[in-house]
Amino acid sequence: MRQEAVHVFERKRMRAIELYIKYKKSPADVIRELGYPDPKMLGKWYKMYLEKQETEVPYEKRYAKVPRFSQEEQEAAVRHYLKHWTQFFKNR
Repeated sequence: MRQEAVHVFERKRMRAIELYIKYKKSPADVIRELGYPDPKMLGKWYKMYLEKQETEVPYEKRYAKVPRFSQEEQEAAVRHYLKHWTQFFKNR
């Protein structure tokens, strides 16, 4: 179900970008025809589209968030907390 929604969204976004190009980058014309998105979002979508064309790397992967701590470090922190949690409350 979630995957279907993502595909529908991608198709709608591409439709908006195609119209944006067709109407010579006029957000008002695109919004008039489709009823979405707002002008700022359309500009962002177009920028993402151009970056993907230039780099051949999807925007989502290009700017993926890098975890602050490794999986090992996260597990060690949880183990430490579970081992010492009672001391935390005694000292309060």
